[in-house]
Amino acid sequence: MPRPRRAAVGEPCAGHPSLIDYSVRNDKTLVLYHTEVPPALQGRGIAGELSRRTFDYLREQGLRAELTCSYLVAYAKKHPEVSDVVVGSGSTNKI
Repeated sequence: MPRPRRAAVGEPCAGHPSLIDYSVRNDKTLVLYHTEVPPALQGRGIAGELSRRTFDYLREQGLRAELTCSYLVAYAKKHPEVSDVVVGSGSTNKI
């Protein structure tokens, strides 16, 4: 079973960073399964920015993402520009 990992994005708020939890499927695919934003920052678009930065990073690194996080699946549906890095069940592409 892949080892769970966390990526922090942006400056922590009250010591709590915004996070994306993921595991490595293979050398080019990550499974993104959870986003987390400190309660003090919720409702300010931080999760959207976290998502955008994550997809930008994946694209820059030549990686792909399988989405199992409901927030990221919804984000990908609203932002078709990330479809180039999304694979699997969270994909908005009909392949």
